[in-house]
Amino acid sequence: MTNPKKFKVVHALPNRQLAKAFNFTSEDLQANRLGFLTREQKWDIPSALRPITRAIGMILPTRQRDKVDHMCGRLELGRDQSFHYGFATFQQTVTVSGGYGVKFIITDEQYAVLAQFSGIYHHIYYIYRGDTMSRIVSIVASDFPC
Repeated sequence: MTNPKKFKVVHALPNRQLAKAFNFTSEDLQANRLGFLTREQKWDIPSALRPITRAIGMILPTRQRDKVDHMCGRLELGRDQSFHYGFATFQQTVTVSGGYGVKFIITDEQYAVLAQFSGIYHHIYYIYRGDTMSRIVSIVASDFPC
């Protein structure tokens, strides 16, 4: 006998710490794997405001979807020092092995989470805006080397 209850399909996140640090949901990750950004990722909307933007988004027409780039490799964390008007500032950075040549500037929280997973292969979905202005929109550990 079949159960008359309908089950909602829930897309589980592979790692909730990474999802929280980089502000992405399972729906975002699913769109990224297909090669596109969601509207919330495009505008970098915080998780708390996403239900409101989804309601507004249902009213507005969907235009051409923005594409997201993908790379896969080992993460290499670092700290860069720069001088502005005589003051030294430090920025946390992440690069990906494999000769991609893209450096991402990340927050302290993102750095702390990624430090737990250094040396592991990851799939990185990102928006390319130049060498240091690129932004990671989602990141997932890979089960095997890329």
